[in-house]
Amino acid sequence: MKKRCGIIFGIGLMVSLVIMYGTELGIPGITQFYKQFKLFDMQFTYNYDIVTQTFLHIGAEGMRHYQSYLLVDLGFIIFLWLVQAYLNSKIQQKQIKRIAYALITMRMLFDLTENTMIMIMLRHEKVVSSTYVTISSTITSLKFICLYSWIALTCLWWIRTVILRKTSKC
Repeated sequence: MKKRCGIIFGIGLMVSLVIMYGTELGIPGITQFYKQFKLFDMQFTYNYDIVTQTFLHIGAEGMRHYQSYLLVDLGFIIFLWLVQAYLNSKIQQKQIKRIAYALITMRMLFDLTENTMIMIMLRHEKVVSSTYVTISSTITSLKFICLYSWIALTCLWWIRTVILRKTSKC
């Protein structure tokens, strides 16, 4: 993949982060209704009580802002996958590259599923069942496990590559 693509993907990722963390379409739009607000998808786990209390505190208007945030988050999810795919394209070993692509694709699918489930929760006047929240939380945990696994895999691969280059020059 060309370096120009990586730069464009990185800019897209940064723009989505600025929107998410610095505008009314993002987290500031929700925290105006509840200062202690925490995104469900940024917690490793959450439960029915956390969801019901959060919805109670942010109210109907805050829930509408949360839905807007999830739409912006869709852009983040896509650009994150593109940046990760760009970095994966630099991996030389096919087996490690396949695992890396599998991890980022699973992370993206879990992230999209998680956002869909949260959107469904936000669109109901009453919070859905505790089982539904538990499933959503489990998907969030799986997303993080894929992300952390990818980070570990790529960091170890890059470290190994640097060490092998240095030892081959000696």
